[in-house]
Amino acid sequence: MSHYNEQLIQFVVDFANTYDPFLDEPEFLRTPADLQEFLAKHPFEISGPLTETEFIRICQLRDRLRDIFLRLETSEPVEIQRVINGLLEATPVNLQASLSGGGPIEIKYEIPTTVALVERLAVQTGLGLTLALQQYGPERLKVCAAAPCQEVFIDVSKNKSRRFCGERCANRYNVAHFRERQRSDKD
Repeated sequence: MSHYNEQLIQFVVDFANTYDPFLDEPEFLRTPADLQEFLAKHPFEISGPLTETEFIRICQLRDRLRDIFLRLETSEPVEIQRVINGLLEATPVNLQASLSGGGPIEIKYEIPTTVALVERLAVQTGLGLTLALQQYGPERLKVCAAAPCQEVFIDVSKNKSRRFCGERCANRYNVAHFRERQRSDKD
């Protein structure tokens, strides 16, 4: 997989995780400035300051993306396909084939910067999600098993057994279950 595709997949995970119900203040994107800062960390071109309406629509897009991750295990593939295609249909995209250094052919895309930011983000997230599903399969796109955390991640472990978004949640989950077993043994 190309570095570009990996960046796009990571963008989808990072964007979905800008809301984390585990934290006291779950919303990372509290203002348009927060969103602009987030997008600046990911190579994403923004033309001018964001309006409040754009900001709200982008947060709604993020919520739709999170919903896809949360529903992957229980939804029918046709339903997930419909939602992803809805994202991809947000705006026309210019596609081009690219050969570089004798490697495999790559498809590159370009979304005109004149298109509304929320529509460009919809296509980016739809494409990143499609690439993740194609590369890893739906069973590897997961939500952290350590409730109340709901961060999403892609399980790239060899045996597809990763259950937690990171060590913080794995440790918290294991300590809680250890203490629960200790209480049960005393009773």
